[in-house]
Amino acid sequence: MECCRRRRFRRRPSNQLDNPKENLRAHCFHCQTPGHRAAYCPGVTCQICGHQGLARKFARIVRHSSPRMSPKMEEVARAEVTRLAAEGFIEQSASDWCSAPVLVKKQDGSYRFCIDYRDLNKVTVQDQYPIPNMDGILDKLRKARYLSKVDLKNAYHQIPMEANSKKYTAFAIPGSGLWHYTRMPFGLCNAPRTFQRLIDSLFGPEFEPNIFGYLDDIIVATDTFEEHLQWLKSF
Repeated sequence: MECCRRRRFRRRPSNQLDNPKENLRAHCFHCQTPGHRAAYCPGVTCQICGHQGLARKFARIVRHSSPRMSPKMEEVARAEVTRLAAEGFIEQSASDWCSAPVLVKKQDGSYRFCIDYRDLNKVTVQDQYPIPNMDGILDKLRKARYLSKVDLKNAYHQIPMEANSKKYTAFAIPGSGLWHYTRMPFGLCNAPRTFQRLIDSLFGPEFEPNIFGYLDDIIVATDTFEEHLQWLKSF
């Protein structure tokens, strides 16, 4: 018995351009504004779900129960939640999503507060914005005589979360309730590429060969010390 395959044809919208490249460049996918590149859009936000192309896949809701913690770990976690709330990075939530917090011990004996977003990342459509190749940046630094590296503090927290995506970052602390991030947290699969998009909008190719941006590290390279000081003072 022969198999008959149906071919489905989609009607092209009337406003779609004949040239695919021109159609791609016609509108910024962040704000739908024609005439400028998406990487330089002033409205860059971190989105897990929304209308800007990072929509969540159809999957079950991620719900993790609060992990058991020792009294010392609970004290550390509550202190960190208090600090994040005071700085405006998190707020009380009524989300139906919940990821588990994790405390990682650092070399100095203190603890790093993290959220296990692995299951959330599995149901997130990944952003494919390119991240610069570090080997390529190092090749361009060979002739520089003076180098400085600026490490940004709380880098990811400088980017606000899109309103519809805040609920997906929710986490629970025993005795402290349910919280979600208002600023982009660490651990999201799209966080590095979202932040790189912001860095590229600030320090684009026109700043080479004096300034290079790689995630939360800004590299300043010059041939003379006087020129180096001028670049550092411009920050």
